[in-house]
Amino acid sequence: MQNYTDIDYESFPVADLFLDLHWIQLPAARLAEQRAAREAAAERELAATLPNDHKVILVPSDPLYSPREAELWPIITQTVQQCLMRHPAVHSEVTAALRRVQEEHRGFTNPRPASLKLPQNKK
Repeated sequence: MQNYTDIDYESFPVADLFLDLHWIQLPAARLAEQRAAREAAAERELAATLPNDHKVILVPSDPLYSPREAELWPIITQTVQQCLMRHPAVHSEVTAALRRVQEEHRGFTNPRPASLKLPQNKK
């Protein structure tokens, strides 16, 4: 029998959370730890390539700037979930509706799947 600590978690594909209900996910703390380690390593790598006199200059953004939909959806989803958790009856109805929609669309693929990996620097 294989011990759970011997599993290569990095070999699992990125889960499409809306495709199926049967994916096994790593605990959020472990994902956050791995992401933080990757980001710290990427930041150190970037800092090593910058000249010593490198400066960051902040420029005010356009007052008409609006975040892209891809930036907003995680925030919207989290906000909706937090609001629904306060109303268990509504939360269960919404969850049942989501399961029905998932069942209707089983087998469809996301044309723009989310990636949890940081982009690789091309040299």
